[in-house]
Amino acid sequence: MKQKILYQVKEVIERVGISRNTLYNWEKRNRITIPKRNVSGYRVYTENEVKQIEKFKNTLYVYEPIARQKS
Repeated sequence: MKQKILYQVKEVIERVGISRNTLYNWEKRNRITIPKRNVSGYRVYTENEVKQIEKFKNTLYVYEPIARQKS
């Protein structure tokens, strides 16, 4: 049986290249994902959730420079 891999916050922020505060703000403001909690109460993320966060970051970084040019 294949075991489901879960990632801790530290692993996610290192992989995606964002800060812990950024991740938490995106979760709160944009509802990009609602992570599960492990038995100790810490956030854990599935591979699909990590990919969703990466996609969100890439989308922001593509459109942010365009928005600044219009100002």
